[in-house]
Amino acid sequence: MSWIRNGEAMLLASLSLPNNLAEAEQLRGEHGHFQVAIERTHASANQCLRKAETLLHTTNGGLNNPQRQTLSDVIDGVTRKWQNLVQCAEERHKLVTASLNFYKTAEQVCSVLDSLEREYRREEDFCGSANASVNHVIDENVKSDVMPQLIHRHQEQKENFLKACTLARRTAETFLKYSSRSLQFYSLKGEASYRGPEQRVKGILEKLLSQENRVLEVWTGRKKRLDQCRCN
Repeated sequence: MSWIRNGEAMLLASLSLPNNLAEAEQLRGEHGHFQVAIERTHASANQCLRKAETLLHTTNGGLNNPQRQTLSDVIDGVTRKWQNLVQCAEERHKLVTASLNFYKTAEQVCSVLDSLEREYRREEDFCGSANASVNHVIDENVKSDVMPQLIHRHQEQKENFLKACTLARRTAETFLKYSSRSLQFYSLKGEASYRGPEQRVKGILEKLLSQENRVLEVWTGRKKRLDQCRCN
């Protein structure tokens, strides 16, 4: 039981909700150390339980009925405590994974949106570029295919960055869900010291939405210019 109590104390002591990717990676490292410790405890706990069950079911074990009942109660208690610790460890693993997924995804998506916004704001002569790319080609059918290809690629970019934004929001929801579950389990929900990450996530999502709207705006402007070139 002392091993299990130590495991519970380690989980509670290491409970934190990351505010950024660096903290999420640090939490992953700490949880990795805990998993090594719990695996060792698991082996020891299983060995003790097997010995206790063997003693309990051995007819010549020298135990009277009250002693058997006491031993049975101990086995049940240890088993329940162990299962509870394993469940807590699994929940912590989900929290660690969710925090990493969110911060990595949000960082990547914001970087992509920033690059797209700069690209779409550049003034380019699409009509001239399209003509230059095919001015050495005699076949007019080839020339007429250039603009549709550019427009198709532009449309694909929009679909891809919108999907990426949706993925970032979903990873945020998952992270907040497991954060709330962890705090609820330890009766820490509402504690002021654990509110920071929630506000941080909301701030990142607001920034993401703002970037998404700006990219959509400049994407639309470029789309209009491409359509005008196709019609000329």
